[in-house]
Amino acid sequence: MRIALESIFFGRNHYMDHPCVLLTVSWESEESGLSGIDRLSCASRWRVISDRLTSNHIAIARVSDALSEAVDSDAAYVTDLVLALVHLFLDRIGAPTARVEKIPPPSAEWPRSLHITFTYDDSLIAEAAARVVCDLAEFLVDGNPFNGNDAVNNDFVDRLDSLRLRHQSRLRSMSAQALSTIAASRNVPEIRYGLWPFQPAEGDAESAVLKRFAFGQGIHQLQLSDALVLPVAYELLGDRLAMNRHLASAGLPVPTTEQEFTQINSTRRAVRAAERLGYPVALKTRQVVEAGGVITDLRNAEEVAAAYGRLAAKHRYVVVERHVTGEAFQLLVVAGEVKAACQRRPLDVVGDGTRRIADLISAHVHVDGPAMVPQIHIDALQARLREDLKAKGFDPDSVLPGGEELRVQNGADALTIGPQADALEELSLYADVLMLACDAASSLKLAAAAVDIIVDRAEGRLVPATATVVAVNPNPDLAFHRRVDEHLPLDTASRYLDALMPPPSDHRIPVAAVTGTNGKTTTCFMLEHILRTTGRITGLASTDGFYIDGERRKRGVHSGISGAFQVFTNPHVDAAILETSRGTLLKHGLAFDRCAVAACTNVTEDHIGEDGIKTLRQLARVKRTVVEAAREAVVLNGEDPNCLAMLTHCKAAQAYLVFSSNDVSQIERHVSEGRRVIVLKEADEGQNIVVRDASGETLLTPVSTIPATWNGAAVHNVQNAMFAIGLALGLGVKPSVMRDALSRFSTSIEQLPGRLNRYEGLDFDVILDFAHNAHGYAALRDCLLKLPIKGKRTLIACAPDRQRDEERQAVAQVLAGAFDTIICRGTVRRDGTLVTETAQALRDALVKSGVAESSVWVEPELQDALQHALLAAGPGDLIAVSALARYQQLWDQLEAFRDGNLLEHSRQSGWAADA
Repeated sequence: MRIALESIFFGRNHYMDHPCVLLTVSWESEESGLSGIDRLSCASRWRVISDRLTSNHIAIARVSDALSEAVDSDAAYVTDLVLALVHLFLDRIGAPTARVEKIPPPSAEWPRSLHITFTYDDSLIAEAAARVVCDLAEFLVDGNPFNGNDAVNNDFVDRLDSLRLRHQSRLRSMSAQALSTIAASRNVPEIRYGLWPFQPAEGDAESAVLKRFAFGQGIHQLQLSDALVLPVAYELLGDRLAMNRHLASAGLPVPTTEQEFTQINSTRRAVRAAERLGYPVALKTRQVVEAGGVITDLRNAEEVAAAYGRLAAKHRYVVVERHVTGEAFQLLVVAGEVKAACQRRPLDVVGDGTRRIADLISAHVHVDGPAMVPQIHIDALQARLREDLKAKGFDPDSVLPGGEELRVQNGADALTIGPQADALEELSLYADVLMLACDAASSLKLAAAAVDIIVDRAEGRLVPATATVVAVNPNPDLAFHRRVDEHLPLDTASRYLDALMPPPSDHRIPVAAVTGTNGKTTTCFMLEHILRTTGRITGLASTDGFYIDGERRKRGVHSGISGAFQVFTNPHVDAAILETSRGTLLKHGLAFDRCAVAACTNVTEDHIGEDGIKTLRQLARVKRTVVEAAREAVVLNGEDPNCLAMLTHCKAAQAYLVFSSNDVSQIERHVSEGRRVIVLKEADEGQNIVVRDASGETLLTPVSTIPATWNGAAVHNVQNAMFAIGLALGLGVKPSVMRDALSRFSTSIEQLPGRLNRYEGLDFDVILDFAHNAHGYAALRDCLLKLPIKGKRTLIACAPDRQRDEERQAVAQVLAGAFDTIICRGTVRRDGTLVTETAQALRDALVKSGVAESSVWVEPELQDALQHALLAAGPGDLIAVSALARYQQLWDQLEAFRDGNLLEHSRQSGWAADA
């Protein structure tokens, strides 16, 4: 039996259409180790642990019930136990427990196992909780490795308590939660920077990174930190004095500030500054802080001295301002308009001689009720309350005498987090006040801000002429504008996003996703070149790197979620091309919930036997996830039955099928069923790529005009071009534009790095390619056999160490008889380890397939293998190299060889891994 955390999916996956954590309970058979679990011992171990838990009694009882179930199957018994533990742990750490599901394997081909999935808000917390679940489940089932030691049992409780505290420290603000909820309801995608694959930069506080997120994609994105619209001029906005000076220079009324006191602070200077200004005054921290940085209505030297001591204890510089009297309002300004307003009233309580101050305050501060406010906000309020009361000589447990009034806080710096008195309707009668708030935000070039204004009232009406801007917060707390019946300020968040990201757009960019065993990278590069020709700023994430507008920004493998997120968060990109690998689909899912177009080039026996995938049908099921996400068009290999089987699961408006052969009956059938077929058609001047549908046939481009096809000799690139064309058609690109773009696309190392790159600086040809499996070698072999090579043909081949013996033998059968000499090289793993065993294994497979022993030999080091081949080559010869990801180093070696430098003079340190 195995209880394990299988995957953390960050998007749509082959189990669910949403992000989730996947736990597995797997077994080979009931008779081989799982059957016969001592259920009494399981329950006994659980009682020791449950006695130490103070969590939800219903959740604890659920685990106890699972342990006492009289189910026949031990597999079902363990699965129900894990399911109950998930509910318990999520409840204990305060995470939402929605969408906890038990699902069976997709089909009988998959390993015997049951899966439990649950959704999450914070992937880091979800992963940690899942690991505790697995550890505790295994302990309950078999007693190992702890053997019932009570001290270790306590460890599970300690781990959960620690996780609860970590979760609370990472909770999102009410503003962020509300905005995220509204965005999700509008299908606007969101990326959170505080979660994987983003990591805080060295020196960055985790709390600051956790606040950052983005709505939309590419040029349509809106980047936020809580409700702060990024980027902003932090230097100005974080300095209260500088901000006031800026507002005053723009002609806006602000409180009078004592200038002398701004640089050298002391209690004596604070009192002297207050006396010069005239009482009452206000003391504020110069650096804007989230709470507790303002003390107003100070009426004598003693109060000033006490307030200064309180602020100076935590902050270096303090500002003294004239206290502004009147009624305090906060106006939420978004995109130049006031979208919400509230009146920030003082928090006063009146004693009754019996109730504690905390009880009196609770009637005013809206933190009670079921889940009205997250615990982290309640904790913050309580900490703030204790600090404010201490300054007044009280504590939360103090009892006020009957009739005695205590002002806990002034309205200008309200303690409450809402809901407060809605003032927008009243303020709408005073255009000057609304304009003042808008001018304050615009003078600071803020897309959104909370502007605090104090206005006098006379005879029941506000007096706009007395309005003063006392604060501008670029990170508004939307909770101040929460309705009484709302848990989150959703109504305000909706208006906030309406102004910044007007509906009905979902603010996405066109996304093209390409999966398959072979041809993904070339198809992506071809499509990227086509889209750039249309004038788009492209973002490409592939196994060769991360590119923006054709320029590589990062090397390495970026065909997963990390690469996709780099594309989505780049503010210049207006079209994304994402190579989507098998590994990322199995381990992390998709980086997007949906895309415009998707392609699956083929499904062949590569990576079979890895990550629980044992058959082509299973592999196709995983890759189908990409196809299911497309909405505009899918492009599938019409000659691959596993690709064709995906058709019944497509949600796209249009399907394109690629045929390299002219299978008339199949083509006609698909056309009659409403699909479009991209096919090769023979003509007098050669082959043409055409598209057929019910309305007829359209010429797209002659094969001979696409340099990357080597005039049709590179058959696999002909097919890759057909896939790129299908994707481009799905994105609305005109055939004439595609024809022009492909006529300027070659297999040069600049345009298609590592794929069929031909070096022509010597008197013999050298070709670098990515071939590494039977399908890839067959494509390379067929291409090279069509070239007019007069001399010898040499291949430097490799077989990745993950390949099975039967796959390696298939490679040998493809290569046998096609080359005069084959040099078998080793491969370099990502950790820098050179694997030499596979080179010998490939040689043995070649000899077994009929290659003469004298024609095949082993040279583990790739650069040495190339040098031997170069030194042995003569005019008219051909050297083909399976370069994988090391093409650039090999290209540099070829350049050095051309200049007369041998390896010992040109060898470079730090050779890259093969993949």
